Amino acid sequence: MATLFWGTNLGNEGVLYGDFNRLQQQKQEISRELTRRGFNNVRVTNWEISGHKDGCYVSIAHLSHPTPNRWWEIIMVSCDGNNIPLAQTILNQARNAIRFTW
Repeated sequence: MATLFWGTNLGNEGVLYGDFNRLQQQKQEISRELTRRGFNNVRVTNWEISGHKDGCYVSIAHLSHPTPNRWWEIIMVSCDGNNIPLAQTILNQARNAIRFTW
């Protein structure tokens, strides 16, 4: 059985609502930081930042929040097997990489 773990953050990362160019630049910064922290196959698309680490797949999405200039940041982690502690660790590593870039 696979493990699925997720978390959300609400942030004001200096990205104004509708400023998708700035958000795309920030996604590139996050991808570089994830790579620096040992994530593999890190990719940035219009919809997500994704990568792999220790048998886990990570997907990070930024969604508009009703409050102006705020974003929901959704982090989803899926790991092989029933290893919740590993999924939590990978989620925290991704969250720390994101915080480092803001």
